[in-house]
Amino acid sequence: MSIAIVLENTSHPGNIGAAARAMYTMGFDQLILINPCKITEESYTRARLGRKIIENAQIAESIDCLAPFHQIYGTTCRQRSLHLPVISSRELSSQGLSAQDTHTAILFGNETNGLSNEMLGVCQAIIEISTYQNSSLNLSHAIQLICYELSGINTAHYKQDLSPLESRLQFLQQVKKKHEGSGLLLPHTLDRLKIILNKSKLTEDELKLLYSFFIQ
Repeated sequence: MSIAIVLENTSHPGNIGAAARAMYTMGFDQLILINPCKITEESYTRARLGRKIIENAQIAESIDCLAPFHQIYGTTCRQRSLHLPVISSRELSSQGLSAQDTHTAILFGNETNGLSNEMLGVCQAIIEISTYQNSSLNLSHAIQLICYELSGINTAHYKQDLSPLESRLQFLQQVKKKHEGSGLLLPHTLDRLKIILNKSKLTEDELKLLYSFFIQ
């Protein structure tokens, strides 16, 4: 199992360092930065012992970096019509994150605006951190809290062959190609189908079964 912390459009270099420090404290080291601000010496200073996490971080320009992940969870405090399950941070251990050979990404958005709609569009569920009167947490505190909940998960008790995001997106493209012009694809049909696929946590075999009904 591998769990990556993904930060989208982080606007302050110090927050990148604080995030790395929070990850290091809880034993996590996979960091992906999507369109981050410039990494400065302040980033490394605030990271302290987590400096290596920043040095080894994957820096990406688009959502394409999420293609290999089997499970993708977003974090947001904004109320939106997402049609996605909302789980408490305390329920993470029951979500199948402990499966061997499963690559999981936890997404955190910009400090002011949160996750973009594009990023939320590939999530399978939203993680909610309950706070007093819905107060917001700063980025590093939210990361540390979620990493704490994840750190207690047993990583060896079962195995799932979940389909990665890349396979689900390829399936949607094939559906579009097969049925475009048929009148079956109403406005937002593919968007709704993507939400259903993401929520379902399909295995590769289950996705292949859907191919036989929708495409072949």
